[in-house]
Amino acid sequence: MDPMRCKVLLGCLCLSLVVLAQICLIGFGTVGSYKDQETPLPGQYYDSDGLIHSQQTSAERGRYQRMPDCLIIGVRKGGTRALLDAMALHPMIRVARKEVHFFDYNDAYRKGTEWYREQMPFAEAQQLTVEKTPGYFTSELAPERVYKTNPNIKIILILRDPVVRTISDFTQVYYTKKERHKTVPKFENVAFLSNSTAINTLYKPVRNSLYAEHLKRWLKYFNLSQILILDGDRFITDPFSELQKVETFLNLPHQIDMSQFVFNAEKGFFCFRRDAIRQARCLGNTKGRQHVRISRETQALLAKNFRPHNRKFFRLVNRYWKWNTHVIDVLNIKSIMLSRSSAARILYQARSFSLTAGRCAAPAAAKKPEKKASLPQDTDSFCMNLFRGKANLKQVFPYPVDLNDERRETLNMILGGTEKFLEEVNDVVKNDENASIPKEVLAQFAEYGAFGALVPEEYEGAGLNNTQMARLAEVVGSHDLGLGVVMGAHQSIGYKGVLLYGNEEQKQKYLPDLATGRKFAAFCLTEPSSGSDANSIRSRAVLSPDGKHYILNGSKIWISNGGFAEVFTVFAQTPVELPDGSVKDKVSAFVVERGFGGVTSGPPEKKMGIKGSNTAEVYFENVKIPVENMLGAKGEGFKVAMNILNNGRFGIPAAMTGAMKHCIQKTIEHITTRTQFGRKLEEFGNVQEKLTDMIVRHYATESIVYMLAANMDRGIQEYQLEAAIGKVMGSENAWIVCDNAIQLHGGMGFMKECGLERVLRDIRIFRIFEGANDVMRLFIGLTGMQHAGKHLQHTVKQVSSGNVSALFGEVMRRASRSTGGDFSSVVHPSLKSSAALADAAIAHFGKTVETLLTKHRKNIIDRQYEVSRVAQAAIDIYSMIAVLSRCTRTLNSAGGDQNHEQQIAELFVRQASRRAIEQLKEADGATLDDLPYITSIAKDVCKNHALNQVHPIDV
Repeated sequence: MDPMRCKVLLGCLCLSLVVLAQICLIGFGTVGSYKDQETPLPGQYYDSDGLIHSQQTSAERGRYQRMPDCLIIGVRKGGTRALLDAMALHPMIRVARKEVHFFDYNDAYRKGTEWYREQMPFAEAQQLTVEKTPGYFTSELAPERVYKTNPNIKIILILRDPVVRTISDFTQVYYTKKERHKTVPKFENVAFLSNSTAINTLYKPVRNSLYAEHLKRWLKYFNLSQILILDGDRFITDPFSELQKVETFLNLPHQIDMSQFVFNAEKGFFCFRRDAIRQARCLGNTKGRQHVRISRETQALLAKNFRPHNRKFFRLVNRYWKWNTHVIDVLNIKSIMLSRSSAARILYQARSFSLTAGRCAAPAAAKKPEKKASLPQDTDSFCMNLFRGKANLKQVFPYPVDLNDERRETLNMILGGTEKFLEEVNDVVKNDENASIPKEVLAQFAEYGAFGALVPEEYEGAGLNNTQMARLAEVVGSHDLGLGVVMGAHQSIGYKGVLLYGNEEQKQKYLPDLATGRKFAAFCLTEPSSGSDANSIRSRAVLSPDGKHYILNGSKIWISNGGFAEVFTVFAQTPVELPDGSVKDKVSAFVVERGFGGVTSGPPEKKMGIKGSNTAEVYFENVKIPVENMLGAKGEGFKVAMNILNNGRFGIPAAMTGAMKHCIQKTIEHITTRTQFGRKLEEFGNVQEKLTDMIVRHYATESIVYMLAANMDRGIQEYQLEAAIGKVMGSENAWIVCDNAIQLHGGMGFMKECGLERVLRDIRIFRIFEGANDVMRLFIGLTGMQHAGKHLQHTVKQVSSGNVSALFGEVMRRASRSTGGDFSSVVHPSLKSSAALADAAIAHFGKTVETLLTKHRKNIIDRQYEVSRVAQAAIDIYSMIAVLSRCTRTLNSAGGDQNHEQQIAELFVRQASRRAIEQLKEADGATLDDLPYITSIAKDVCKNHALNQVHPIDV
């Protein structure tokens, strides 16, 4: 079929759905226009409070005119009129239909407050009066005048993306002049200075978009708590959620509902009606007109000019807005997406389209080229090469963290608002006591982009990279790990499958709602019969006879967000036909909506910690999943699950660094003020030893987190061992640090009011989450040894076949391994002695792995005693490298306390190298004599189902 014909048919279909939806919502209502102004009644009188009242007829008894309780301000084409009309739907709000311009026009201001009151509508005592004049926002006089009239007035400021608003403002001027047959200037000629790429700030549409300059004047008189700032672009697409914020801000009950909104497909926005009987009324003809065509290059230049002004605004409001982050095709702003809710909840999303390419927060899993069976795969992963006794430094030196100025500034803005939210809004103690986080708190958290941090901006995400995300997770982890779990379960694993494996249709369908927190996601893998063995799940999805759906049955346990999530990534067994014609069950991945039917949740689990998060069992009974909701290829679900977990695993050590920092800070405050035996605690050697251990563990974990995140940002694909190491080290170090913090607090640390007991309870789960640490150690050891084994086997074959170059290469490799790697060219000169310790550990590690592979061959998989010790040595060695790399960067720069950081690095390397060598000696047989005892004792007790030994007093 002709592509253009397809587009036309699709457009007709969408329009038909819109019309059908409106019929469902409004019956036989029609679309009309609002009147401009209510007719006031003549006559006034003063009450005892000095308020002016009108002489009332019996119909108006109990109603009077008064000064406004709230002002709506903004800029032209910013959405103030639409907001006013929408607020008028509330029965406890009375609005002035006419812009009074009392505070910004001198002639009006000189008429006095009595005249101003006369312009207000009649209102009952319990009703609020609202006046809207956008010009107040940009007026130099209005802020002071408003403050002198009513310093306690509430202000609602609604703003749109400056680029879109400026072009919309120009569009109105364009049509007005065209209708009056006047000369219409070219946008480029008025918006920019002549012969320059700089914006013309004297041009009113441009000047009005410099929001920070105008807001500064208001903040001289009013606190931010008195000003509600609304997103005008979101108000166009989702007015209901923005109005709920207005109701909360004005302390009004939520009495506006979705049935009062009717989408107008022609205009591209919503119309409003008071009830099902009334007709829907829309804004006038000047609203919703198609924008004048502006070239993409001009838009990009305009966005570039606005960007520094936007940053000033973000800093003023402690909130990040997704403005000018990519070029917007303003002609396509009305593209509509029909949501998949009930008819009464139909919502139309006006979507803007990115015209830039190559921006992606989480790259889709790329197909790797097929490799010949005879050639083992090479990699630059430090940890993979470590198992071969090689020190491949490409991914670890220099320390890879490198945020550009724009990302650094964006991160600072997001963190500022997030920290304020965590300190002033989120109550971690109440979350723990009530075993839940209030929905309104989660909704407010979503305002900071916390639920779509890694989602590209074209899907309404924040567009952060992994390094920025790690810092955000660190800050949340330092305040409330329960909230961190809700955030992580939602985006790090809940919908990560859509990011990594989803096709464009799936991303368009699910990511906007999930990234903005309008809907929550959960990751459903674990079952009663399958804990760490994901391949043994029993949930089953079978293709329906018509081939259009998979019918899912089964249940999942311990699902974070399971009680309230609306979108689930679910793994189930599916029959897969093999090349030989036989059929075998293999795991497949699906995106499942609660709205499909048959999805239910059990009660919230009662947990040791992270009580604020929701954990529940989820049941699937004959759930009909559309075939297009499969994630990835059929039968590839295990691979999908492992890649999701691997990709999101760095969030755990990031959160753990935040928790450790919190514990260390509390400990420092305690030991520097607490006196015992006539001395401050900080002066005692035992205290110093514990505190230093806490500091060193935090430094090492933090070094790994940001090395890993930065490498992911560089597009490196082979990081599964590094991610697993970060998870194990972060969760175990956090437990030790928090335990030491409690110990150094003494009895006070054991008390609930201290807060550390809650942190300890919260931390405990992270040694189990997303792969228990015992299993992670086996994964690290066996994955690395498999890589080394393939190379060793290939080398043996080459040498045996008489390949002289292979023989020579192996001799040289072993020679270099026996002397360690060469760090001299990459580490700072003052760290060479520490680097030598790392060299020796790497050489010893390679020899031990080769010895074990030669000795046990394929049976190594059953040698968990040795494998776990090799893995622990790998954890210590990789940590040493991360620490040396980070400290080298510090010593090469001019910032920070270099001597202090060098001491931390040297101490850690000394301790870690000793531990690594000891672990390798144990794996190589030094303590193998203990193994028969370990095995026998464990078997005896399990056989007896109780302790076997006789009690000391035999009672």
